[in-house]
Amino acid sequence: MNCHPFVSGRWSFMHNGQIGGFEKIRRALENSLSDAVFDQREGTTDSELFFLVMLDEGLSGDPQGAVSRATSRVLETSRRAGVEPSLKLTAAFS
Repeated sequence: MNCHPFVSGRWSFMHNGQIGGFEKIRRALENSLSDAVFDQREGTTDSELFFLVMLDEGLSGDPQGAVSRATSRVLETSRRAGVEPSLKLTAAFS
């Protein structure tokens, strides 16, 4: 599954944007996911991975906080990889 919407439980997510340097941080982000969330990965897009990071950050209990923490995780992963942090995020989830 490499297209919108991405669905998990009662959540659906669409993203029109880009994680800058994704090819250099993808593996680190995937490795940062809990096993339960990682097992939901079906495709290869940055959009799906961002959604899974939000799930891992507690989307169901604190949506606003999960978006903020997921954004921070992506930017920090970029910094650690020596990639200039860049995240273009236009998204909808319900």
